[in-house]
Amino acid sequence: MQNNYMDEELKMRFPINGDFESIASKISIPVKSIKSPNKVFLNRMMVCICSLLFLLITSGIVVPNLIENGYIVPQWDYKTIVQKYPSFTYSNIGYTIFSTEIKEGINTKYVGNKVDDIIVDGIDVYNKDEKYSINAEIYEIKNIYKDCAYAIKFEGDEDYYSYLNTDYQFKTLGDFIEKLNLKEYLQFGTATYKNNIVYKDFDDSIVWDMLLLDYSLVNTSLTNNNYKNPLMSISSNIEALGIKNVSVAVNDEGYIQTNILGTAKTFYIGEERVNNFVDYILKNIPKKNLF
Repeated sequence: MQNNYMDEELKMRFPINGDFESIASKISIPVKSIKSPNKVFLNRMMVCICSLLFLLITSGIVVPNLIENGYIVPQWDYKTIVQKYPSFTYSNIGYTIFSTEIKEGINTKYVGNKVDDIIVDGIDVYNKDEKYSINAEIYEIKNIYKDCAYAIKFEGDEDYYSYLNTDYQFKTLGDFIEKLNLKEYLQFGTATYKNNIVYKDFDDSIVWDMLLLDYSLVNTSLTNNNYKNPLMSISSNIEALGIKNVSVAVNDEGYIQTNILGTAKTFYIGEERVNNFVDYILKNIPKKNLF
């Protein structure tokens, strides 16, 4: 069974694979180093805060954003269209927006033929009995397998938004590359080695020729969890799918691993090929220390 990473959106889109503990250790300030504040000052601060809250409540002002599960969730009227309607079902397949932080749709050059008219539903989390519906048009994304992704155009909105089937199971590396048209659409950014050194300005052909050449490689994540801490991770974008800062990586057990489309995919190429790729990047590509 595939590991689902859509709930770990920030980790997916963070180029250094979300190693937040190591970052925090470098920027945190020990509590003991902070002097105890004056109690009178604290009391005055609490009075000010309480007074402000009282004024907001009695004057009828509603705070637009609340926190749910650690995230700021805007009220319905403050939401963008994809925040209101983050998912839909078509032909018994569920499709989800890559990120509810998306503000603009995909370029129209990626939009193909219209498929159907549909109705998309949304729920107001502040009033779970309140259900909203909107008319929408569903479109193919050019050269993308329809069971993997569609583009949606909502009534009253001019943009086209890409929605993904995160549960699609690719059998081989070739299946993965061809159904998402990655040879044309996948764009590589920087390579990060052991989460603290960035290598940049390398040609994409290096990754294709050294890691992604063998289309027969089996997607081992369908049966085993080979998704490990990366040895080297490459930040990646797929503009046609609205995907930004996901990872194509290699680990020290000889696997290519990626969270493109929101779920783990792994392909075994062997430790020798992994080490050859990492060594090439280390020796030939300019680097920049993160810290």
